[in-house]
Amino acid sequence: MAKITVSNTAYVHTDDVDETGRVNAGPINDAMEECVELAVFSLKRVPLAGYSEFQARQIATLLQSMRWTHRAIRRILSFEGEDRGMAVDGLSLARIPVEGLFSICLMLEGPQWVDCYLRDGWKKQYVRFLLQREETKLLKRFDDFSNRTGPRNLDLLRQILGISEAEVATIYFDEIGTSMPGGMKRATIEQFPTPAGVLARIPQGDKNNMLRRLYHEYRWLCSFVHGLSDAMIYKVLVDPKSNLPFEPQLDLNNGFHRQVREPAYLTSLLSIIQAAAEIAALFPGNLKLAAELNRAWKEVSTDALLGRAIWALRTKALLGVVP
Repeated sequence: MAKITVSNTAYVHTDDVDETGRVNAGPINDAMEECVELAVFSLKRVPLAGYSEFQARQIATLLQSMRWTHRAIRRILSFEGEDRGMAVDGLSLARIPVEGLFSICLMLEGPQWVDCYLRDGWKKQYVRFLLQREETKLLKRFDDFSNRTGPRNLDLLRQILGISEAEVATIYFDEIGTSMPGGMKRATIEQFPTPAGVLARIPQGDKNNMLRRLYHEYRWLCSFVHGLSDAMIYKVLVDPKSNLPFEPQLDLNNGFHRQVREPAYLTSLLSIIQAAAEIAALFPGNLKLAAELNRAWKEVSTDALLGRAIWALRTKALLGVVP
């Protein structure tokens, strides 16, 4: 995969947005909510070629979870006054829908990626169970969970996901050090890729180009998750009780909107409606979903430069909009 740089991912705008205006959040949010409902309905009711009903429902569940995160972001961004510092964490949460979009885009490349996502998730649960069991093996009150409830629940899910005894034994060998059973060969469960790995697995084209542009947003949002300098500085700047060693040279209310509220809200919402658009392309007969997506994108691609870039790179052609 080619290195992701500004020079090979930047979308050069030829038309500006109205810098005095703001994205009309209410109607777009309503359209997003409807898009999610319609996309989920399609995934659960209409067969998706090559995917089992179970696999399609997992994609639907991921889309729904992205919407829940967006609702949490909206609530956090409403904090004011002495609580405004907490609102900065809306940028940390905004990374989740972006990563969800990357995951859905890869899952729609083939059903094997849905399996990879679920199997890797099971492995992480199993490793966590082994850790808890090891740490509590001398505590009597954990005996039932460690020896009966936990193993039973994990084994039920293991069978649904088709995880083999050899794969379980390999995890046990790697984490606990117990030898592999006689004659059984190691079998490793593949890790579901992070966004950079997703890009390496999606063919060159407009989907890859769109995700490469969004990767810059993802990487920036990661700085807030990891507690790097931007996250700390933003919280100090918006705290009315902070004793700053300088006088801020900007209107804090306007700065908060431009640097925190707008990117957190927009990046999250854009990721969700783009995920819905990727799904809609597989269900061309769902005209209502197409109409709602066009309603949402009309606002986003008109009032936000990032929305305009994603629209031009991928979504316009994906939804079949005639230039």
